[in-house]
Amino acid sequence: MDWTIEQNDVLFNVAPGAMHIRQHADAKVLYRSDTFAPLSVVPNLYKPGF
Repeated sequence: MDWTIEQNDVLFNVAPGAMHIRQHADAKVLYRSDTFAPLSVVPNLYKPGF
């Protein structure tokens, strides 16, 4: 496997037509390190087992 699973905060825009970004504090997004493709959204307490 030439990539790893990374995690980061979940962000969302709350203002249609503008940029007003908020963080979803209770979740993380898992994504591929090579393509940045999202894999899953998990609870903030999730601990990777890999």
